[in-house]
This record gives sequence, structure tokens and C-alpha cells, in this order.
Amino acid sequence: MRALWIADAHLSDPSSGPYRSLQELLHRYLEEMDCLVLLGDLFEIWVGDNAFLVSKHRPLLDLLVAIRKRGTEVFYLKGNHDFLLGNLISRTIGSLIFEEEAVFQWDGYRFFASHGDQVNKKDYGYRILKALLRSHWIERAVGLAGDSKSYWIAQHLARVARGGSSEKKTRVAQSLAFRYARDRLNEQYDAVILGHSHILQSYVFTVRGRRRVYLNPGSWSDSCTYLWYHEGKFQIFQHRDAQPRILFDFDFSLD
Repeated sequence: MRALWIADAHLSDPSSGPYRSLQELLHRYLEEMDCLVLLGDLFEIWVGDNAFLVSKHRPLLDLLVAIRKRGTEVFYLKGNHDFLLGNLISRTIGSLIFEEEAVFQWDGYRFFASHGDQVNKKDYGYRILKALLRSHWIERAVGLAGDSKSYWIAQHLARVARGGSSEKKTRVAQSLAFRYARDRLNEQYDAVILGHSHILQSYVFTVRGRRRVYLNPGSWSDSCTYLWYHEGKFQIFQHRDAQPRILFDFDFSLD
């Protein structure tokens, strides 16, 4: 299996560097990847089959359709900005959507993956907000509002979902993700892959005498980093025009 993993692209402006670079990356891996895993928040705002958003992102959406038509599997793990994915992501693109988490079994290994926004179990305010944002009431409100008003609603929801940031929050997020990954790895997973925090993390654990790995590829929107898996080997790269830069390299076969 050869899989490309992208987390937290938060695409908004098609003329921006990260947006154009992601299209370049997908073209580069078009014939190499068997699977594309989107770890949530591909777009800064996505609220169903909104005509304005579909028109705005049409070239990228068409590229994803082309990727799927080549036989490449596309998996989408919902993030905190994915309020309502609608029919286009699941039917037109043909992506398999996961509400919370996914388990992949490739090449004799088991990988646990999630967007990662559920890591902090004690963040009750966010958990309530998430339940509200994904409720049928929001879906109904969006459906009644129409494209222009639902886009306006989504802009405000995106600002709420993003929240604030600080050094303390960053440290807490790193610590919680580390412990969450460690616990999942003790459940006989070979790797845990998370997103959401926008913090690139990689750590190798030893569990019952075998190496296990926790990975967060960081945010494409912030640093154009991504994860590549190929037959028992994980690598984190930073996208560059000429040659991608390797930030992390892990091979299960070296056990």
C-alpha cells in the first residue's frame, strides 16, 4: 500500500501558495498513491453542497474526482471545520467518510487514525460545541438558509471552531496527544496518526518489545507538511518545488 496523508489544509483562497502547492503535490503523487487520506479540515469552510463553495473550489474538486477515477481510494476523516460534507464529497468524489476515527490494515499492520479533536476529553465546552455544530438542527438551518446565507453562517462557525491559541494551549495539546497515542498503541495498533493540533509530532514507542509510532503530519496550511506511507515505512515531508525535505523517517521492517 502507498498512501498520502494530508491534515488541516484549511483551504480558502485558490490563489494562495498552500492551495496551489497542494494541487501540485496531488499531481506529483497521482500515479504513485493507492490511497489518499484526508485527516479533516481540508477546507477552511465546507458546508454541504454550497454552490458558491463548489464553484470556488471546482479545480481541486475535479482533481479529487480524477484521483478517484484512477482507482485511488479516498478517505475523509471529518474535522472540526467540516460542518456538513454533503453529497459531493461522498458521491461525486466517491470518498469514504469517517465521522470520528478509522482503522486501516495494510501490509500486515494496523493503523488508528483520527482528526484528533476528540483527544481532550475534559474540554467539555468544545465537546458540546462539536455536538451542536454536527447536529441535525445546524443541517436543517443550512438547508433553509440557502447558499449565500449558509456561507455567511459557516464563516462565523469556522471562527468559533478555530478558537484561540497560546503557548500553554500548544504544550497542553502536545501532551494530551502524546498520551492519547500511547494509550491507543497499547491497544495493539502499530501506528496512531492524528491531526487537528497543527503541531508536527513524531515519536517512536516500544510496546511489548516492538516499535510503534505516533505521528501528526502538522498543518498543510501552516507548513506544507504531509505524511507518506509505503509498504511498512512512514515518512513526513515538507513540500518544496524542487525536492521535498524529509523531516521524519520510520521503517517497521527494521525491528
